[in-house]
Amino acid sequence: MRSGSHEQDARPRTGGLGHPTRPARRGGNGTPDGRRRMAQVAILGAGMVGICTALALQERGHDCVVVDRRPPGSETSYGNAGIIQAEAVEPYALPSNPLVMLRMALGWKNAVALHWPSLPRQLPALYSYWRSSAGTPLRKVIPVWHRLILEAVPRHEALIRAAGAGDLIRTRGYWEVHATGAGLATALLDAERRKRQYGRAPRTRLRRRHGCRRRP
Repeated sequence: MRSGSHEQDARPRTGGLGHPTRPARRGGNGTPDGRRRMAQVAILGAGMVGICTALALQERGHDCVVVDRRPPGSETSYGNAGIIQAEAVEPYALPSNPLVMLRMALGWKNAVALHWPSLPRQLPALYSYWRSSAGTPLRKVIPVWHRLILEAVPRHEALIRAAGAGDLIRTRGYWEVHATGAGLATALLDAERRKRQYGRAPRTRLRRRHGCRRRP
């Protein structure tokens, strides 16, 4: 424990995916006995990204320490839906209409949760995100994003097996609920377009369910 932070030691006896760490071939940074010189890496944040980064570095022979002010998975990762989104073959773009963005900022569709006092410091990054969401920049990003998404399921499966956490995973997809028939029809058309354009992502299926009645 240091300065009120939790220090998670990411140095078990095996590699990050449950395999013994193998010494690398001697290179420019090799030691006289042929083993790779271990590099100490400090990772700030013990959420999904931080832990996966530590495991990946550890698999490559690096000595990692993960530091967080709270226990693992208690910050940003705690608030997520817990979905490995193999169907998200296109990045989420900001809308070009400023009025729609304002509605989102005010809580429409539960799209974002803003911390208003920190918004002025975030404006440059948000502006860059908004510009990158336009047609031409977005089309350049989509092929790279698609290739990354195709790795989501197999890469997570390796970690799940190593952790023995298969009983915590469901592979039957998830539900999207639309308040109107028009909204459902639009979502189905977009899903069919992505399916035609990119092919079926691993373990994703498109099903249509009949509407249900909402209680007052």
